[in-house]
Amino acid sequence: MTRSPLSLLSLVLAIGIGCTDKSGDDTAPTEESDADADADADSDADTDADADADIYATISGSVTVELYTLDENGARQYISYEDATGGVFPWEKIFVGAYYSGSSGAQNYVDTDAIVGATTGPNPYQLDAVAPPDSSVYVYATLDENLDSVVGTDEPRGIYPMELPLTDGGVLTEVDITILAPAPESSGGGGGGESCDEVSITGDVILTLTYDNGDVAVMLADTSGQGPYESVTTTLTEDGGGATGAYELPSCAAYGDMQLLGAWDSDMDTMFSPADHWGAYISEPDVDGNPVNIGYTDLLDYDVQIPLGDGPGLSIAPFIQVAGPVSMMGGTFDDLPPGSTVYVAALKYRPNTDLNIAETSNVYDIDTFEWSDVTGQTSKDFALVVPADTIIYLWAYADTDADGFVNEVGDPVSVAGEDENGRFPTGTSSVGGVALELAVP
Repeated sequence: MTRSPLSLLSLVLAIGIGCTDKSGDDTAPTEESDADADADADSDADTDADADADIYATISGSVTVELYTLDENGARQYISYEDATGGVFPWEKIFVGAYYSGSSGAQNYVDTDAIVGATTGPNPYQLDAVAPPDSSVYVYATLDENLDSVVGTDEPRGIYPMELPLTDGGVLTEVDITILAPAPESSGGGGGGESCDEVSITGDVILTLTYDNGDVAVMLADTSGQGPYESVTTTLTEDGGGATGAYELPSCAAYGDMQLLGAWDSDMDTMFSPADHWGAYISEPDVDGNPVNIGYTDLLDYDVQIPLGDGPGLSIAPFIQVAGPVSMMGGTFDDLPPGSTVYVAALKYRPNTDLNIAETSNVYDIDTFEWSDVTGQTSKDFALVVPADTIIYLWAYADTDADGFVNEVGDPVSVAGEDENGRFPTGTSSVGGVALELAVP
């Protein structure tokens, strides 16, 4: 089986040399053997230090935001900027981040970038990653659809579907990402919404870290970490060893139990992201007072402390995995013509015609099974990396004439999902056991 990236990934390796000297015992050795032992110990210490030293790598590429509408059946349809907005890009910022997963599953960010003044694209970005040795990272991008500078859980997101190994001095290029976004109803972009009864939440933001610069955001999320439902940005003033600043957050009334959260743009990339320092409303210093009840009464003196808690207050899940077996309905892969290739693909749009599977841009991720992989087999396991909390179209194909085109008349196909189009909601957790059985329609 081979995995096919969406774009060419070039890896340039460089050798990084940088040892940290360790001092030995301050007492001069009295025996030559003692001096040798000390030198060996120093050498071992240097080796251990080098092994634990961070590595530095560069990741670059571009982000393109592609617009879509929904037809009468709820299926995605591509629409050009010219047709949707008169050629105008109706948003301003795109967030790009790279992270590796820690032992507890936490997202450890190696660098972030904010594309400010984004266009219809492609929009170039660069990440200067600093990571532990032998790290592999995932890269994703989020459109600031709500125009609030917060990387929200419900905003359009795109991914690079391959985990990228980092090496010291390595240069990863053409790590290109496409974000699918619903075409706005007007060229005014995101934000807005229906009117509602309002309440006000006020208090101070208390930063307990050394403050250099950067704004803070105060926001409301639901009790599962989805949001923000409301947010406001405010500035801080240095105060002793940290900083403080007042905030006033307008909110729709009657949300019920919510989380009142804060984020400091500690990396000063103009976005409030999972890589920043986060905090929460406190009932007393260092004590999380959430949830708060949003009714019809203003909430006064609701102070927010940053940092507080183990991670970001919003549950950002950029990726999930969709996995399962692909097989031939009622037979084995040997029922296919010799030389056939089997593909399982997570698509952006429902395919309506034949597809050049190697060159199409209509793919999030794809698993490829060559004839040698499937000969004599009844099924093969696939695993696709796709954006979380969106819609994909999950299809399997057999290319029976080995010409690179699938979905041709007479080719076996299979779909999985809600309907015969292969519409598959991804959710926020990985999914296994998704079975695809190839058959001629």
